[in-house]
Amino acid sequence: MNENLEKFTREFMEARAHRHKEMKKHEYAYKKLRAQVEEQENDELETILTSYEKKIQRIICHLSERGMTNKEISQITEMPVEEVVHILAKYMTE
Repeated sequence: MNENLEKFTREFMEARAHRHKEMKKHEYAYKKLRAQVEEQENDELETILTSYEKKIQRIICHLSERGMTNKEISQITEMPVEEVVHILAKYMTE
């Protein structure tokens, strides 16, 4: 009876250690995949921000060419979106 208990305990502990090892592998794989996803998302966000920065620079150049002063352009950035759209529409149609 004692041998059976020892054998059961040993097998149980081995199975538990194996399961723990497998869980660690899955946890590591999950963390690695998560890091890759975050890196990809950061790259995509950086691309989007760069695109917006270029568009903003083109708009600023266009507004300067249309006669808007740097002070007026800087004031636009502090306005609500609706007002900015209205002003941009006015300058774009002139």
